[in-house]
This record gives sequence, C-alpha cells and structure tokens, in this order.
Amino acid sequence: MNEIYKGNSPITWPCFMFGSTPIQHFVSSHNVNLPPFRMTERSIELALADLYLKRYERELMVEIGATTPYYWPHRISTIVDPTDVHPLVSNKESFLDFNLSGRPVLSISTFEHIGLPDYGLAVDEAMQHESLSKLLVSAGDFLVTIPGGYNPKLDHLVLALASQKLFRLHLWHRKQFGNDWIYLDYTNIDVAKFEYGPFWANTLLVLHRGEDFI
Repeated sequence: MNEIYKGNSPITWPCFMFGSTPIQHFVSSHNVNLPPFRMTERSIELALADLYLKRYERELMVEIGATTPYYWPHRISTIVDPTDVHPLVSNKESFLDFNLSGRPVLSISTFEHIGLPDYGLAVDEAMQHESLSKLLVSAGDFLVTIPGGYNPKLDHLVLALASQKLFRLHLWHRKQFGNDWIYLDYTNIDVAKFEYGPFWANTLLVLHRGEDFI
C-alpha cells in the first residue's frame, strides 16, 4: 500500500484485487474522489484502462464514449461519441455508424446509455443488442466496462453472452457505502440483485477480449 499526501496528512492509496493480483485504485479529484471518501467506479475502470492501453499504439485504439480526454488527453486519437462536446472527440457519430475494421476498443461506462434517452439520445432498446453484436463481430480486442444495475436489461444480456464464452467477464461488487470492492465469480451472481446508487455503482462488469494485460 502506498501513501499519497493531502496537505500534511497521509492518505492510504487503496488497492482492489483482480483475481489474486492487487491493483492500485485510480485516484483523481475529477469524478473519482479521493480516499477515504467513497470513490466512484472510475477508480477501478481507469486503473484497468491504464494497464490495457499500455499494450496498444494510440493511433490504433478506438474509444467508444469520451472518458479518457478528461484524464489522459491525447492518449487515444480516435474517440467516437455523438454527444460529448470535448474538443478531442474525433468522431461525433453513433458507434453503430463507425467502421471498427478489427481495431481494439476501449469503452468506459458507455454501453449502458446506448438506446436510452440519456444525453438526449433516441430511445431504442434494440440498439443495446445491436451494439454488443457489433462489438463482438467487428472489434478486435476490447475492454468494456458497465456499471451493474444502471441498465438491468443490458446486465442480463451481458451475462447471457458471457456464458457463451464470447469474451471474459470480470465482476466486482461492493456495499452501498465504502470502497471495498470484492472480485466475484460472475457465474454465481444474480443480476436482479445489482443495485445502482445511492452513490454511484456498487457492481462493475468488465468485458475483455484479447491477451491478458494483468
């Protein structure tokens, strides 16, 4: 465990387990928060994304949903997002209209919004299945994170696809208060029990295809 300092007071930098491997949480004042206060699911998502991105050239990677520009500007050159106003979004279009051509993909807490009226988007629940199908057929490697409980239909769809061994599914869960995320076997999980909030996600689904990055 490392320590970071805020003023003159040391703050323990927490870790979460990926199987049997400890990984330091990503810490930021932007939409993550600092321990010992409750942190968002970004603390795991960005820690994993950092490890994953180290395997690829920035020009090759495609990000679906603009997240990295707010933490690592210019780390990915192709960012697809129809609504985000960040100037580093290169393609302001739907993921379904973008040609992946087998390129690796990173997507952080984005797929749960597809097909819902979030961010002024059109309501079309069929897009959830279409988007996952496109990811599986058209992408190369991918790392996709989804906060459990936000979109229950998508949660069920992801677990059904994972049972077909189309990708590896990793899952973390925590209580409604605190930062103690527990790595769990998704095959023993009842998705009906996923709860989102009151302070951000309590379950995180991580879909991965490609070589191990841990």
